Amino acid sequence: MVPQGFSSRGHSIRIAVERCGGVRRLLAGAKKWHVLCLGADQEEATFERPEKLDDHFESCWMELSLAHESAADGEEPLEIHVDVIGPNLDARLAGIEHKRLNVEYRFWPGYLREVPIQRVQSAHLVTCFNAGIWGYDSWRAAIETLLRESSAPVLVTAYSMEEAADDEDVLDEWASGVPDATLEWRWRAERNPAADTKARITHDRENCKDAERAENLAWLCFQGKTPSSTEGSSTRLSSGKVPARQQDAEEAEDAEDAEDAEDAEDAEDAEKTEEARRG
Repeated sequence: MVPQGFSSRGHSIRIAVERCGGVRRLLAGAKKWHVLCLGADQEEATFERPEKLDDHFESCWMELSLAHESAADGEEPLEIHVDVIGPNLDARLAGIEHKRLNVEYRFWPGYLREVPIQRVQSAHLVTCFNAGIWGYDSWRAAIETLLRESSAPVLVTAYSMEEAADDEDVLDEWASGVPDATLEWRWRAERNPAADTKARITHDRENCKDAERAENLAWLCFQGKTPSSTEGSSTRLSSGKVPARQQDAEEAEDAEDAEDAEDAEDAEDAEKTEEARRG
């Protein structure tokens, strides 16, 4: 059952994060909560209404932020950065940012391979809503990249239990072809407790039976694990060194902080110049 004020997508994230240990565990000391939303399309956002994202996720991000702050003992409010990625997004969204409270969305019309690898490495959660992985070979490159470059949980939902089971089979098959990484299951295909309430029954002509379908009716969750990573994203190697992938992610976050500071400084300089001109 989806609580009032939450969407099925937002509530799915909320439950998945709790099941994976909570925000603070997934953050592992990072200053920003970074999410990749893969396979996004006009359901998430349009050029005319990029704020559609707020309808799906605002309540979810607010609750996760409050949960983080209540356990953070006076730390700064949690910043949430979401990369919205998908070949079916309107191309005009490229380069556009949408900000709402402590959340910043960046749009990437296209495939994961077109996103800087540092953003993949710094992710704490990846979502693929109603992805249809079993039916599109174009997902394979993205899955292989996630297995190699990220240890973040990857949440995949489906319209039916049958589709989720097919997604699971395909993921096992693709993972077996990635020699330098393995797939670890958080949980295999099962019914999603945050499924959309507008379930509908459709007739499966091929199998001559009725099948229940709904947005996010079923789900599964996995994560990649390479030889250089260990249990938990904040775990260090026995030598005391940070795993290379985590180090890359931390450096990417530092670079992003520096870029944000530089943008703020440029804006301040421009404002001073304008004031001097008017004076």
